[in-house]
Amino acid sequence: MMLPNIPHLCGGIFFDLLLEARRFRTSQRDTFNSKADGLSEPDIYCGLAKILTGENLSKSRGTALKKSVSNYKKCENSKGDYVPFTDETLQSTFNTGYNEKNSAILERTAEFIKQYLNPEKCKWLVRVLIDIMQKDKSISPGTELAINFGECIPVSCLHEAKAIYFLPFFLSVLHYVVVNCPDCESGRDTFKAWYTQSSPNAAWKLKNEIKQNLGKDVKPIEVIMDLKIHDDVEKDSSKAADSEAESPESEDKELTVSTDSKTNEEVPSDPPLSRRDTKLLAELMRDFNELLKFGSDTDLTIMPMPSSYSDKFDDVYKKWEHSDRNFKNKELNSLRGDILGTLYCYFYYWGCYMWYESATDCFVHKKNLSRDAEKIEEELRNRIDSDRKACKQLHERLCQYIIDFDIVVEDVNKKATPGESHTTIIQNQTNIAHSESKTYNIKDSNIIFNK
Repeated sequence: MMLPNIPHLCGGIFFDLLLEARRFRTSQRDTFNSKADGLSEPDIYCGLAKILTGENLSKSRGTALKKSVSNYKKCENSKGDYVPFTDETLQSTFNTGYNEKNSAILERTAEFIKQYLNPEKCKWLVRVLIDIMQKDKSISPGTELAINFGECIPVSCLHEAKAIYFLPFFLSVLHYVVVNCPDCESGRDTFKAWYTQSSPNAAWKLKNEIKQNLGKDVKPIEVIMDLKIHDDVEKDSSKAADSEAESPESEDKELTVSTDSKTNEEVPSDPPLSRRDTKLLAELMRDFNELLKFGSDTDLTIMPMPSSYSDKFDDVYKKWEHSDRNFKNKELNSLRGDILGTLYCYFYYWGCYMWYESATDCFVHKKNLSRDAEKIEEELRNRIDSDRKACKQLHERLCQYIIDFDIVVEDVNKKATPGESHTTIIQNQTNIAHSESKTYNIKDSNIIFNK
C-alpha cells in the first residue's frame, strides 16, 4: 500500500499557509456581526476567492459560509456553493485569464497581498512553498512557476533562484493549485500531521516543531515585494484585442482558410515533436492508458479494486517521477504532471478504502456496519464521480495528443503469434470510438493503435 503523500499542496493546505502569513491582528474577535480587524479566517478566504472570481464573496456572510471556511481549513470538505476554487467554470475562466496575463487578475492579487499578508512573513512563505512543492510527490519537478513577471523556472530549480518577485510567484502558485489540486480533502493527511488543538473545541494551530522546520531545507532567497503591475504585463493582456482591432481583414482570412481547406493541403498548426518527445509520448500512452481507463470506467463504490492496479501504478510512478522523463514540449510535460498527480491521489485514497484480502473483506461491502454509513456512502459517491471524471479528461487529452502528433503506439509487452496481427488502423473518421478497454477521440487522422 502506498504511503501518505506528506507534504501535499492542495487548496486547503495553501489556505492554511496563508493564515500563517497574515498580518498581525489588532482584534481577536472572529464574528460576522461585529467589528473586527478584517483578518479573520473568513476574511482571508473571501479575499482569496475574489482573486479567482472578481466578486466579493463576503456579501454572503452567514453560517453556511463560515462552515465552508472551517471545512476547507481542516481539509474535510471542498463541496458547496461557497467553494469557488473547485467550480469547473471558474477554474477554466481563471486559467484562461492567467495564461493571457490578464492585468485585472494581477491587480486583485496585489490587493490581496497588500490587505492581508505580512511582508516579512511572505519571505517565510516563499521558502515554505518551495520546500513543500519540491517534496510533494504529486507535483512534477518540471512544473514551472514564475520568479519574475516574465520568467518561469521548474519547481526543481526554485531553490537556486537568487531573487523572487512575490506577486508573480504567489499568483503562479495559486494558478497551479486552482488548476491541479483546488480541493482540500487530498491534504487531509498533511493537515492531521501538521495541526493540533489543545481541546476538542479549541482552534486548530500549526505545531511548533512543524512551523520551525517548514522551509528549513531551502536557503534564504531575496523576496521582492514589488506590488506594482508592470507596463509590459498590461500590454500583453491587451495584445490580442489590439491585434484584432488593427487587422480588419482577419475575419476574411479565416474564411478563406476554411473555404480552401477542402482543396489545399492542411498546414500544420503545431511544430513537430522532437524524436525524444515522440518516443516518450508513446511510452506514456503504453504505461498509463489502462490505468486511466480503469479510473474512468470503474465505480469503486460498487466493485473492489484489484491490488494489481495499485501495484502497476507504483511501478510506473517510480519510472515517471524523475526528471529524465520530462518532455521538452511544455504542454506534454504538463500532461505528464497532471497524470502523475491525479493518479497518485486516486490510488492512495481508494487504496486506503479498497485494500482487502478477499472480495468480502473490501470496505464497500462492509460500510453498512458503520454508524455513519449514509454519510460515508455519500462522500465516497461524490469522490468517485469526481475521480472518474478527472481520469476521463486526462485520458482524452492523452489520446488527442497521440492523434494530433500521429504517434504509433506499440505494445512491447505482447508478442504476436505467426499470422496474427495486433494492429488496428483507423482512417479518416470523426467520432468517438468506445470499447471495453479503450476510448479514442478520432479526428481526421490515420492513427495506428495496438489491441
